[in-house]
Amino acid sequence: MKLENQRVAFPHPEQAIIENFDIDATLSSDEILLRTQYSLISPGTELALYTNRRDVSTRKAYSYPIYPGYAAMGVVDAVGSGVENISPGDRLITLTGHSSLAKFVPSDSMFLRLPKDLRDDHAPFIRMALISLYTLRRADILPGEWLGVVGLGLVGNLGAQFGRHAGLRIISIGRSTLRSDIANECDINQILTGETQEIATATRDITNGMGCKLVLDTSGTADGLLSAIALAGDGATISLVGVPWVTNPNIPATEIMQPVFSRYLTIEGGWEWGLPLRQQGANTPLEMLRHRHSVDANANYALELIGGGNIHIEPMITHRITPESIQDVYQGLLHHRNKYLGVLIDWSTHKYSVKPDKGV
Repeated sequence: MKLENQRVAFPHPEQAIIENFDIDATLSSDEILLRTQYSLISPGTELALYTNRRDVSTRKAYSYPIYPGYAAMGVVDAVGSGVENISPGDRLITLTGHSSLAKFVPSDSMFLRLPKDLRDDHAPFIRMALISLYTLRRADILPGEWLGVVGLGLVGNLGAQFGRHAGLRIISIGRSTLRSDIANECDINQILTGETQEIATATRDITNGMGCKLVLDTSGTADGLLSAIALAGDGATISLVGVPWVTNPNIPATEIMQPVFSRYLTIEGGWEWGLPLRQQGANTPLEMLRHRHSVDANANYALELIGGGNIHIEPMITHRITPESIQDVYQGLLHHRNKYLGVLIDWSTHKYSVKPDKGV
């Protein structure tokens, strides 16, 4: 049996369409069929896929078509015979893409069962929170110390909010009026603008000369890294949370190397998949302590705080759209950063029909 499905597709650079296709409703023993309610656009990654504008030498050009998305909330429609502890009707957060229906193997992927009181349209933000939590939950930083955040998109905003909840004091850098205003609504109030030296001076004034102990650079740009260095105190760690897609020949490497050397800075990669998916070999409290870092543990922590109302989600949602608006939305994210931030695709009204197998 096949079901009529819809998904977002990029057939060519800067072209987004809704593609109709059939999905086989027959499940393997370890699979789940999910009926998507909402999926959340991740602007940084998805615009890189949408535009194919990247020139980092270690990367090859993308091959189209591309099917984007990795933050979705849905309701379980059916489960394979070997799937345990998941039932039809369960609400899940998953890594599936922008698609009205999705099949996945839960044992091979991150997923969470959602409590009844968590809103469907807030749940996909749990996935975005994992990006900054990879750094925050491993960092050597104490309550009362300063966290710097470069960029106030979804990842930066969530990173600042989780840091504040952990007792850190926050200084952020915002270049967009919309994103700074949204950050203020989320109780992120110490926002700097200006040139690198102005940022460095303001940071020293705010922190009584200490600078930030940890900096999350969510920008993925060389300019952003220079701003991160301006926020950092001597001996600080800078985590590259944003993906560097495009080179900047106007910034010599020495502008970064010199302060890293002379100020004892550490620059580390902040890709969240540096952790195991689940806690391995953790069968006792002591083993759980030794192996406490995992994607699954971070996701459960994010669920607890977002579900408990400790993290502001609603101000970050600028658009709720139907799938038919998809091209306009990606163009808006690309060209009108001061109007778009959190964009949710609403699949909840999608009606699919059953297509009989050939010969039936």
